[in-house]
Amino acid sequence: MNGLRKLLPALMLAALCPPARADYIGDQVALCEAPLTPENRQGVIAACSAVVLFGELPGDIQLPAFVHRGNAYALGADFPHALVDYAIAMDIDARNPDPLVARGITLLKQKKFQDAWNDFDAAIALAPRDAVALYGRGLAAQKLGKDGSADLAAATALDPGLARFYDDYGL
Repeated sequence: MNGLRKLLPALMLAALCPPARADYIGDQVALCEAPLTPENRQGVIAACSAVVLFGELPGDIQLPAFVHRGNAYALGADFPHALVDYAIAMDIDARNPDPLVARGITLLKQKKFQDAWNDFDAAIALAPRDAVALYGRGLAAQKLGKDGSADLAAATALDPGLARFYDDYGL
């Protein structure tokens, strides 16, 4: 299923665009979805911007581009741009939990714990076994002085590496 999901954007591009244009956009999509590091942050922003500016692509290509670009902005502490990108992604598909989870992490970084908890809770309503959202909700609850241990335990059972993931983000 994951292999098909990764292949779907390329198939859609091939159907929508002439070959040279599809190659360019396909390359930009691949660069946009590259694992994010401080060194490639600007390249990810540029590639994702090329994808979203293309404008004629279906939502399942545009939504991840907005989320990835938002993540790149957030990595550079450009929170206003990150939050705008997450909001646009949510407008594209309000049933996709990914922008909510990404925004929740960004809100945690800004110490907006109640807003982060709300986003993680909404993401869990859409995807009850989303380990990142469960861990984020548990962490936000703890920051609010509440008991988040059940969420943290459930998330860790689903993905034991989550504590390290959140720690890597300074959370």
